[in-house]
Amino acid sequence: AISLLLILAGYTICLGPVAHRLKKTAHAARKIMNGDLTVRVCDYANDEIGNMARTIDSLALQLEQDHRKRVRIENQLRHQATHDELTGLLNRKYANKLIEELNNEPAKTHTVMFLDLNGFKDVNDFYGHAAGDEVLMTVAERLVRATPSNGTLARWGGDEFVIVLPDTDKNSAEIFASTVHAEFETPISTSEGNHEISTSIG
Repeated sequence: AISLLLILAGYTICLGPVAHRLKKTAHAARKIMNGDLTVRVCDYANDEIGNMARTIDSLALQLEQDHRKRVRIENQLRHQATHDELTGLLNRKYANKLIEELNNEPAKTHTVMFLDLNGFKDVNDFYGHAAGDEVLMTVAERLVRATPSNGTLARWGGDEFVIVLPDTDKNSAEIFASTVHAEFETPISTSEGNHEISTSIG
């Protein structure tokens, strides 16, 4: 009986902590396998169990970093698929999809405005495409400022833009068109000087 008690006492003192560490390490490994890449063992003992724990922590960290990188790349690809690279506005693909969705709501009146820049070709021809890009970016900024929160602004392509105004009648659209025209009253400045740019709205 005394020998048994000594054995149990020795297990408790010596092997118990080891078993606890192994259990903790195994539990962390299972959580990592199940997708929780934030878990860490945090066992810094200078023995085999500590070495194994640190290996698991290092692997979890690497997997977490890879996962974050993959998510970041996926988000960038999704953004690129629906946005114009130069202006940062939504692109034609996104606008087309939105217009199709609104067409399926015949009970409501929606407004789709197509904007074509006047004078833009002269900027490109005389000052180069770099100046033309500056014009497009400034135009985009002004149109963002003019577009209401419920509207959608997109670059249709080249010097064409589209603004979609859901649930908007003709009178409201005409008032908004005046607001857009007012954004072009001030010349657009680029590195090549000031340019008189206006827009036609259809």
